[in-house]
Amino acid sequence: MGEAEVKQENTLYRYLYQIAEKNSSQVAIYYLGKPITYSALISMVDSFAFNLKSLDVDGDVGIMLRNSPQILISILALNRLGLPAFILNQYENPSKYGIKTIIGNASSLCRLDPFPDRAIVVREEDLGPYGSSIDPYFKNDRACFKKFLAKRGILKFSDMIFDKVNREELPENDGVLKRHTFRGDSVYTYPSSFIYEAANSLQQFLEGYRKDVAVYSSLNHISSLIFSLIPLFSGRTLTLMPEFYEVEKTIKAIEKAESSMLVGNTYLYEEMLLKNVEMPKTIRYLFSIGEYIRPEFLKDFFVKYGKDIKIGYDISAATGLVCMQELMKNDFDSVGVALPDCTVSISDRSGKPLPVGENGLVKIKSNRIVDKTDEGGSLSTGDLGHIDESGHLYLAKASETVFGSVVSPEIIEGIIGKVWNKTDLAVGLYKTRSSYRLEAFIASSDRSDAVKFARTCKEILPLEIRPFRYVMVKKIPRSQSGKIIRELLGKESIGSINPK
Repeated sequence: MGEAEVKQENTLYRYLYQIAEKNSSQVAIYYLGKPITYSALISMVDSFAFNLKSLDVDGDVGIMLRNSPQILISILALNRLGLPAFILNQYENPSKYGIKTIIGNASSLCRLDPFPDRAIVVREEDLGPYGSSIDPYFKNDRACFKKFLAKRGILKFSDMIFDKVNREELPENDGVLKRHTFRGDSVYTYPSSFIYEAANSLQQFLEGYRKDVAVYSSLNHISSLIFSLIPLFSGRTLTLMPEFYEVEKTIKAIEKAESSMLVGNTYLYEEMLLKNVEMPKTIRYLFSIGEYIRPEFLKDFFVKYGKDIKIGYDISAATGLVCMQELMKNDFDSVGVALPDCTVSISDRSGKPLPVGENGLVKIKSNRIVDKTDEGGSLSTGDLGHIDESGHLYLAKASETVFGSVVSPEIIEGIIGKVWNKTDLAVGLYKTRSSYRLEAFIASSDRSDAVKFARTCKEILPLEIRPFRYVMVKKIPRSQSGKIIRELLGKESIGSINPK
């Protein structure tokens, strides 16, 4: 893969170090337009690993960050020390998993209760252009500021990555990645071999194409993270953009970096179409991973830009990216063909294989499955679909995801409910032009209540789980046991607001 051959005994750190030795002055990452060379990247990883070792950090280390170089630095440093890097969403509580050390931005850390033993706070501005931080330490929340300063065990990430250290004094072990999924409420562990095989398979699929990649999709998703490693493991350049960053600025940064591939999400692509943003001439291929996009939107996007968005079939929790639409084929209906290290088959409920074109259960076979498989080594995904004669997979029912995540309304309602007790509330999904969005319901006929409710959500919810629309209803439909009847949400709407 790239200039070096992947070997099982290599850690993620060791493999990147080999690439960095041959490309020390090459730009490894552009973040918000600011370059970080391979030499600087390895130096920061070594420094962070040294400081973590000096603090006697052990056990799982939680990473609660938005897209930034700090995510990759943290993962590589922990991998070198042999420590598990537990990737968490912005709204998860690490205490549930017994995690005592957290690397996160201030807005995430402020919400934690109980607070971890050790918190390493990140500010995106530290590795981006001055004044460009999208998440200042405390914004305007003075109460959070005072509460945060009162905590013990708080360190600044920026104080731990610029030391000049002798890398030979550091151990070289092999850490793992961990991630929690709401499907089955399980924690999955991804060894280095998983990352190698997934990246190598994707690399083979993209073989022959220039791979300066721009990533806008969240690195919290394993497949997006692996896609971001493709340019780094090839001595190329990764342009990394914060998810939900301003679309116009994002496109300008990608154009300036001359990236040839873009990994985005429905928010980015929908905003591009809505705001009539011009496509950079250097972009040859666009991707969206693990997120359902309606075929009608894909066709509209193609008509506008003359380029189609390549979508893939992603079992993020268990195998990562499995299928991808072919680069030289316009296809708006299938989720593509299997990657080189994956085999897709269709069976009935008894496990009997079904013929071409017949709908049944989708099963995956691969060396990188971290879930339970059947006796034949295949994983049943739970999705229905069929395969045509050319090997393209068509799903009979797409998963309802928001920006690639399976949404758990109960968790969002629980977060809001802790600070909002004026009226009853609920969270649901609605279809947009391209996919799905979140909407919140409030039992009130007073528009000012809805405005205050929307403001509350904006203050406490990260962007990826923040509603795009707020609907006023007479009451929240509930069963006799008090459970929300989500099918009836919004049937008796009084009005709605769609705040900017």
